[in-house]
Amino acid sequence: MDKSLLEQIEDIAVYTTVVNQGSFSGAGRLLGVSKSAVSKRVDRLERSLGTKLLQRSTRSLSMTEAGRSIYEKAAQSIAILEEARNQVSNLTETPQGVIKMTTSVAFGKLCIAPLLPAFLKQYPQIK
Repeated sequence: MDKSLLEQIEDIAVYTTVVNQGSFSGAGRLLGVSKSAVSKRVDRLERSLGTKLLQRSTRSLSMTEAGRSIYEKAAQSIAILEEARNQVSNLTETPQGVIKMTTSVAFGKLCIAPLLPAFLKQYPQIK
């Protein structure tokens, strides 16, 4: 993935934040950057796409048809990415799955078997 595509993806994320917050200032506060930095990112996105995404007035913002289209797709994509992140996070937070082990009978009985009840109690998702 080249740098310009990464920048565009970041700019789209900034744009969706502007729409969700209803203002450049709100998006800036949420993202921890200045209002002008947010505005520059949206301007750059509009230039790269060759179309206006937002109609700006002193008191309000409204999406253009192109802006609504990209917002809807971006919001869906962000939701999918958040779901994937949560699924991965859940996998790493709670050990789960099947463990297969091969050992001698004597070692299994003396060393492994006594540990299994406490282990399985601590990690119920492991089989």
